Amino acid sequence: MDARNIVEHLPEGRKVQIGDALTHLLNLIPYAGGTLGSILNAHMTNKRFSKIHDTIKYLADEIEGHKTQVDKILKEDQAIELLEKTLSEIAKTSNEMKVSHLRNLLVNSYLKDESSFETKEFYLNLMLGLSIGEILLFQAVYYTLDPCVESIYPSEHYGSQNNLITANYVDPMAQYAEGEITFVKGEKTLLERLKPVFEGHASGMLDSAAFLLDSKGLTYIRDNLNDTRVKRIQMVKGQPFTTSIRQSHIADSLISELAPIEKSRTEVGLDFVKYIRWV
Repeated sequence: MDARNIVEHLPEGRKVQIGDALTHLLNLIPYAGGTLGSILNAHMTNKRFSKIHDTIKYLADEIEGHKTQVDKILKEDQAIELLEKTLSEIAKTSNEMKVSHLRNLLVNSYLKDESSFETKEFYLNLMLGLSIGEILLFQAVYYTLDPCVESIYPSEHYGSQNNLITANYVDPMAQYAEGEITFVKGEKTLLERLKPVFEGHASGMLDSAAFLLDSKGLTYIRDNLNDTRVKRIQMVKGQPFTTSIRQSHIADSLISELAPIEKSRTEVGLDFVKYIRWV
């Protein structure tokens, strides 16, 4: 089924809205017409239709922008399966964070050739099953700076801004490397530091999300929620890439060198991030 046939069966107001994006995607994935037609006809409300349109446009733009040959990465039935499952869930999902993650996962699954279809399917099923609480906690662990890590810069390297010397403004022209690392006891546990992430949500959501993320292999966070340690890194003037391997995030075996959130990350979670973040 080509774009023209699909559009002809849509209500008049939808034809203009979806036509260009649909034609663009079907030029790149011509065998997806039947699936797209069925999904569009099943989700005619304004919000659902708009989310499908935005996803179709995003997918087509990224495939063309990266000059990707989809048939070199996914078999026809695999591409259809990922498209159908993801679009159907995006249409029904009200949370914008989850919609964004699903959209990125779909696009990355079409673009990335370093992982098998089985891995991509596994990540899609993981994403489909994540609750809002799990997404909030996952983002706090993987997307933000660890609240228990402090970088201390030499006082002589603080710059001036608007002729005022500020304690948190570091001269952007200077170059720094990580020096000595020390750990001190902080005033708050990691659990207390993460609670603001769940402000406005149901009490107990954090505990539930931590349990579920651990059970899915995406975090080790429950083991570290009571950790109060603060990792202090003394920054020294020098080239920024001279940090030794023992201070790197990849030195996971050296647990003593890791802060609470660093210790909460897993290999599965780190790989998962590559698929649900933007291209």
